[in-house]
Amino acid sequence: MAKRKKILDLTPKFYVAYTDDKQIIAVTNFKNESFTNIIEIDFASYEKFISGKEQFENFRIGTVIDENGNSSLGIISHHLSLENSFKNKLLSWIEGCDSETDISIVWDETNEHWLFNASVEFKTRYFNNEIPASEILFFVIIGNDPNFLIRIIRIRLIDLINNAVVKFNTTWEKTIEAISITSNLSELTYSLNIWKIDDTN
Repeated sequence: MAKRKKILDLTPKFYVAYTDDKQIIAVTNFKNESFTNIIEIDFASYEKFISGKEQFENFRIGTVIDENGNSSLGIISHHLSLENSFKNKLLSWIEGCDSETDISIVWDETNEHWLFNASVEFKTRYFNNEIPASEILFFVIIGNDPNFLIRIIRIRLIDLINNAVVKFNTTWEKTIEAISITSNLSELTYSLNIWKIDDTN
């Protein structure tokens, strides 16, 4: 009986190499064993770096989460842009307090809930059909741990118009210092406001 020939996988593959502190140092079209930290990326990401359209210093390696809540290491932009949508797995990391953002998020320790407020500009863009989405996802994780997704908060954009309140449903959410929150719509801008019990005294 003739032996079955082994089928070689000739599909092109592309990789990004990075340092221990998650800074990108190279992209290649082969798995270079001289790099300690390396992950596979798609051709679109590879081509942008090789062509010079994107620079290493504007990106880092971090946690990306798909719409099913599965997390893995991937490329994350340091800057927000319309091009960096959820489809290419770039998330917006939310931190800091800024009054001039599309969505203001409040972590309310007293009432144990999240409050999501939309700006006037966001509402105008929504009613003018200028936002190419019907809902937004927020991912709450422990620190930057890619293996510990606490919960996914799914909010319809129409519900943001009148502000949305989402109760904490995990113990972890009650300690803001222990968690991070990201959004899948990086074309929007965000701010995170922390209301602690001590702040009201």
